[in-house]
Amino acid sequence: MSKISLYPLDNTIDPEDKVIGTDGADGADNGVTKNYSIAALGAYINALGVETVSTTDGTFISLTPDTQTIGNVVVTANLSATGTPSTTTFLRGDNTWATPVDTNTTYDLSSAQNSSNVDLNLVPSSGTTDTVSLVAGTNITLVDDGSNNITINSTATGDVSGSGTESYVPVWQTSNTLVDSFLKAEAGSGGGTVSVGTGVSIAFDDTLSSREMRFAINNVTRFGITEDIVSVGNANFSSSGYVKVGSSTDTPTGALVGATRYRSEANASYVEMVMQTGDGVYEWVIIQQNTW
Repeated sequence: MSKISLYPLDNTIDPEDKVIGTDGADGADNGVTKNYSIAALGAYINALGVETVSTTDGTFISLTPDTQTIGNVVVTANLSATGTPSTTTFLRGDNTWATPVDTNTTYDLSSAQNSSNVDLNLVPSSGTTDTVSLVAGTNITLVDDGSNNITINSTATGDVSGSGTESYVPVWQTSNTLVDSFLKAEAGSGGGTVSVGTGVSIAFDDTLSSREMRFAINNVTRFGITEDIVSVGNANFSSSGYVKVGSSTDTPTGALVGATRYRSEANASYVEMVMQTGDGVYEWVIIQQNTW
């Protein structure tokens, strides 16, 4: 009867420790039990190494070796970029070490006369010049002085066109046309006449001899103002308040007949009127006298 031995658990492994195995070879000795040292097994496994290593290159990555390899294999990975890496290059998106290129563009603006027009030129530091042309329209001139200053002049003459009548002050209508207003300026000596509505006018005369302003109805002066006198013609004069006369010192003449004045002196006051008292004789005649 075979003897069965029980072995204690050993957590410490020594190179001289033995393990049991067979060579597994076919023949009379097949299955013969043998023992092997731990050291011998380790050396054998190290001698075998990894059977094979296979690598595959990635995007922009090169691996060495790049074929299936047996033995003690060292795998190296490198960028596959072209060009030379340095402190002045960068890795471009196409896997190239490239030097940065300055693509900034600066521009100069200039103007130049082009016949009756003026060209505005945008001149780049590289590339094609862009030009914007200022085109002279009707009655417009464009002048470039050679220093990027452009003068725009209007050569138009005449009045605003429309349907208004000559001499009238026109007004704009919603139809964008001009029609007559109530004011009309007519030529006159030293001033002229402004018509206000039908048959009503205001006349001005600033000649040295008259300097007169007249208000007329149907060409008849109803009220006049001059440097010397205010007159009402061909009409009754009325006032809702009162009329106050002053103390005139003018010498009575035929031109002043009917003139009225009020004056006072000492203990008396007088209302007087210029009246004719004889052939070619005119006097201030007392109409009313009060004493106190």
